[in-house]
Amino acid sequence: PQSVRYQLDQRQIARTFDAETHLLKLPKLGALQLRWSRDVAGVPKMVTVSRDACGRHFVAFGCEVEIAPLPAKNNAVGIDYGVKDIVVTSDGWKSGNPKPLGRKARELKFAQRRLSRKTKGSNRRRAQQKRVARLHARVADARQDTLHQLSWALIRDNQAIGIQPHNVKGLMANRTLARAIGDVGLGELTRQLRYKAAWYGRDLLEIGQWTRTTGVCPSCGLIGPKLSLSARQWRCD
Repeated sequence: PQSVRYQLDQRQIARTFDAETHLLKLPKLGALQLRWSRDVAGVPKMVTVSRDACGRHFVAFGCEVEIAPLPAKNNAVGIDYGVKDIVVTSDGWKSGNPKPLGRKARELKFAQRRLSRKTKGSNRRRAQQKRVARLHARVADARQDTLHQLSWALIRDNQAIGIQPHNVKGLMANRTLARAIGDVGLGELTRQLRYKAAWYGRDLLEIGQWTRTTGVCPSCGLIGPKLSLSARQWRCD
């Protein structure tokens, strides 16, 4: 996306930024009337204006704020990443998977097919490019919203969380599962858990991504047989 960053003059912040009227004045852009997704906490020190592929404009404020930790809890949970369910916890809870790309796959298929038939450089091709970009933006927004709700629920309800980060780049080399794995957003979920745990005073415990855990008994450490992807449960003898 195209973006530009402004460093706000703190001596004239009252003229530049008004939290009540949602007004922002920037050099060469003038006064911008914004539709805010959330209230700005603290005094903004810098502003980033960006434009995505489908023509939407966003304003991001950089503020220095103090984040209060959440009340301490006395429980811990281990989570396992997957495709059928994004997260399965050690106490048996399954998150499900809304599959935002899968829901839009048919619509994207026909939109991209129409795009391929447009004459390069024509106005109709540019308009169709914007339609395809808008569909991809909806998929990305739906996935991001799901991951934020999921990561917040895990951080809010547990004091300690155990995870095993995946080698997502290597998993994407599997041509059979690449689209399903990419639709989950495992790398983004790990990133969100890391910074939210640091913000809210939670303990995030990570084991090596190459450590074998599938088919290994968590109680006695016995390494069982190699399991197929269809095996959802395994009992240690």
